[in-house]
Amino acid sequence: MEAAGPGDHPWYGRLFGDAEMAALFAPAFELAAWRDWELAHVAVLGALGEAPASCVKEIETALIESVADPALGAAVAEGAARDGMGVPAFVAHIRSRLSPEAAALFHRGATSQDLIDTMWVLRLRAGRGILLERLEWLDRALAGLEDRFGARRLMGRTRMQAALPIRVADRIRLWREPLLRIGERARAMGPRVDVLQYGGPVGDGRPFGPERARALAREMAARLGLHLPEGPWHAMRDRMLDQGAWLATVAGALGKFAEDVALMSQQGIGDVRLAAGGRSSAMAHKRNPVKAEIMVAMARKASAALGVLSGAQIHEQERSGAAWALEWLALSELLLLTGALGRQALVLVGEIEALGEKGSA
Repeated sequence: MEAAGPGDHPWYGRLFGDAEMAALFAPAFELAAWRDWELAHVAVLGALGEAPASCVKEIETALIESVADPALGAAVAEGAARDGMGVPAFVAHIRSRLSPEAAALFHRGATSQDLIDTMWVLRLRAGRGILLERLEWLDRALAGLEDRFGARRLMGRTRMQAALPIRVADRIRLWREPLLRIGERARAMGPRVDVLQYGGPVGDGRPFGPERARALAREMAARLGLHLPEGPWHAMRDRMLDQGAWLATVAGALGKFAEDVALMSQQGIGDVRLAAGGRSSAMAHKRNPVKAEIMVAMARKASAALGVLSGAQIHEQERSGAAWALEWLALSELLLLTGALGRQALVLVGEIEALGEKGSA
């Protein structure tokens, strides 16, 4: 299979890609999320007396068995190209394996967006966890550099001009403090953004009615380990923009670290010594700060993706097809870029052999 982009290119994937984050976009992840949504749904229908136990069991069995069936993946791929999303084909495939009574109850009161939005919530939560772990590792590595070189002297630079002497610790503080705030922000935003989507065709909970639908949603959220929102949020996308802004903030913090390292490595300045550098085809004396440069490029691309995501808030009436798809594109880019940035940051910090003026401690 040919590469779809630089992240999975056989040559450039080690620069721009991140396998752990890319795994969140695998068909298996989406199918598992949809399965879990439907499993929670039918279990709650049974618990609240909306479905007989025999139908609940039949639906649960069909869901568990079908997700591992290659025919389901093929059906969803075909359906996604036709319908613009895979859930209608997923639902049809499961229903084809059910008795008429169970088929009538399966997916009752739900809509495709309920499953897809909840899947995105689960994907973003998992991606946030990956990034937070990497940021913690990066902070520990930077703390180690501060312990080793923090007392050394650097020339402080404002507007890229020599200003006044500072310590290496002062420069490292600019790299570390945003990481701490990013972690605090992630923990605070979890209850607001890690929420279930469940509103049915037009977001009013039919056919169960608002109160009954609210009870269903409360139990489903608990089963899926998610929070219960104020109500369905099909056409209110501020939560997704919040998550995109957080990802762009991660990218910006890592890009600032990389930009500083690239500038500090300039010949004639030499405020950092790197263990490795990229070679030139024409100038053998050069050792280019490739990883830092790539990180800066990805961070700037992430800022552009956030601008695109802000436009995806504009949904028509109760649901938008175009804005919804735009959101998928922008969030996908943000997750994959920040994943690659986090991975490269750990490589780059590990290549720093020295900071500041030797003997200036």
